[in-house]
Amino acid sequence: MEFEYIKTIEVSRLTDGEGVYHKLESGRELAFFLIDEILYAIDNKCPHMGMPLHEGSLVDKHVLMCRYHQWKFDLKTGISTFAPNIYIKKYETRVEDGFIFVKMPVMS
Repeated sequence: MEFEYIKTIEVSRLTDGEGVYHKLESGRELAFFLIDEILYAIDNKCPHMGMPLHEGSLVDKHVLMCRYHQWKFDLKTGISTFAPNIYIKKYETRVEDGFIFVKMPVMS
C-alpha cells in the first residue's frame, strides 16, 4: 500500500489540549490535538456512535473522553481505556512551513 502526506490546517490553529476539526477533500473527518507540543491526528468519529471526538475533553494528559457517552481513548495508542479491541484510527503527522501534513493511504 502506498502512502502520501496530505496538507491540512495551519498548526497555529491548535491550542494546547483543545480539539480542532478538519474535513479532507476525500470526506474523511479528522480531529487534531496538541498536548505538550506533541501533535495527534485521529479519526473524528467515536467508534461507539460516530459522535465528533474533537468536541471531547482530556481527562488525563493523553486520554480523550468523548463528550457524548464518555468513552475514553489513549491518544498515544488510539486504544480505548476500557476495551483493548476498541480503538480510534490515529495518523502520522509532520509539520512543514506552518502546516500539518497527515500520512494517508493513496486513493486509486
